[in-house]
Amino acid sequence: MAEPKCSVEGCEKPQRYKASGWCGMHYARARKYGTPDAKVREYTAQTGTCRAEGCDRPAQRKGCCQAHYVRLFRGEKDALATPISTQTKKTCTLDGCSRTHVARGYCDLHYSRMRHKGDPGGLDFQEKTPRPDKCQGPECDSPVRAKGYCSAHYRQWREGQELVPKLSFAPAGSGHTNKNGYRVLSVTVDGVRRSVFEHRVAVEEALGRPLLPTETVHHVNGIRHDNSTDGPLILDERGRLRSGNLELWSHAHPRGQEIGPKLDYARGLLALYGSTEERQRFAEFARHVVENEGGEDGSDGQAT
Repeated sequence: MAEPKCSVEGCEKPQRYKASGWCGMHYARARKYGTPDAKVREYTAQTGTCRAEGCDRPAQRKGCCQAHYVRLFRGEKDALATPISTQTKKTCTLDGCSRTHVARGYCDLHYSRMRHKGDPGGLDFQEKTPRPDKCQGPECDSPVRAKGYCSAHYRQWREGQELVPKLSFAPAGSGHTNKNGYRVLSVTVDGVRRSVFEHRVAVEEALGRPLLPTETVHHVNGIRHDNSTDGPLILDERGRLRSGNLELWSHAHPRGQEIGPKLDYARGLLALYGSTEERQRFAEFARHVVENEGGEDGSDGQAT
């Protein structure tokens, strides 16, 4: 079905308003002038140059260029007689400076000097020096962060300290005492440097296996950095598993209520902590404890 046309004679535009039968243009004319047949001035494109004397800019409105039309529209006196000045690129007013003007007659450099020092100064431009590739600090080849220094040496310089070589990794096996009083060793495991507690390492060596998540190490005399041992862990008459100043604690317990699994778990405890004979006899039951506790999780094993 063909789209209906505007009802005004000679108009081929599609009908927009069904009640009147007019297109959008004739409907707007009827609202503004009272009839859709109102004569409206047709737009004619401006050609030629501006009619102002001495102006060769292209005409845009009423025979004038944009600049003269604005003057004419504002009602300025002799709007068409005054020539339009041609804007040229300004430069710094300081003798010998050809940098682009920014404010108050100066370029950005001399304006900044004027603001901060009250004097624009001369033409002594400070050339930027390339940033060095490596830190200028002693025995350091780290990337530069600021002022020619890496992050560590820049902090030393900023705080007024003497520039000293950065701390390097401690040798494998060496260690330190942390703020909590525990000895911490630096070791390499599978090519990865990591920190471990010395008391855990000592007990693991005495046991011949890694500690379980349910096992912690207690310092008998309460001195946390005293990790002395005197051989393998031995179970004394009170049931304390000790070697020197280190005692192994366990908070493991079996799951469930059935007697059979509990007996297997008890035999597993003997396989882990019993005498040499008991460890050999019940070795196959050790898995009941290890599997029940989920294996090693890397906990720090701190006690006292």
